[in-house]
Amino acid sequence: MCYCTGIAPHLGLHAILTSTARRKFISGCGILIGMSIHRIRSSMESVKRMAGPRPQAVTLSAPQQLLVETLLRQHSCPQALALRLRIVLGAAAGQSNHALALALACSLPTVRKWRRRWAEAEAQFAAVEQHPPDLRTLVATVLADAPREGAPSSFTAEQIIQIINLACTPPPQVDRPIDAWTPRELAAEAVKQGITATISARSVGRFLKRSRSAPPP
Repeated sequence: MCYCTGIAPHLGLHAILTSTARRKFISGCGILIGMSIHRIRSSMESVKRMAGPRPQAVTLSAPQQLLVETLLRQHSCPQALALRLRIVLGAAAGQSNHALALALACSLPTVRKWRRRWAEAEAQFAAVEQHPPDLRTLVATVLADAPREGAPSSFTAEQIIQIINLACTPPPQVDRPIDAWTPRELAAEAVKQGITATISARSVGRFLKRSRSAPPP
């Protein structure tokens, strides 16, 4: 039985409505129900539009996830890099951009940018993931800021990335007999590894400070 046909007697209308009037009543109910369904569907479409496009998929292989988690445990890991690594981990776990932005107290454009940057480099990561030093360098490169405009630096963007990457490497792994890096030790190791011919502890400290304190783009 139609819902409207069944409800008419309860409203006291069945006896007083002619057959023609009853048909009009039922037809009117159908219109109202149809309008309600249309409104519900419109509301659902509006919610979908507000949610934005589907987040870009991010996957992490076992070696990649191990490296990301290892970098996050390093006390010397720059703050900006740590934020980007957490975005990658959350994206790989299936979190939405909105959820990540709220959880990490950053903007949606920031989440989208680093999620996209990692996803676009996944083929490169896969090619070097069995060689941890190369994978570490590539991660630092992919998640690095673009060179800033202004006066040219004495060091290239690649050298700065390598120094920051070195800061994320435990000193014993490069046969440095210390527990934690200092700018002076990093400067000496950078020269030893041939990253640069010469660099001061002050310059190293400036690179690390800028990387830690730079606001997320």
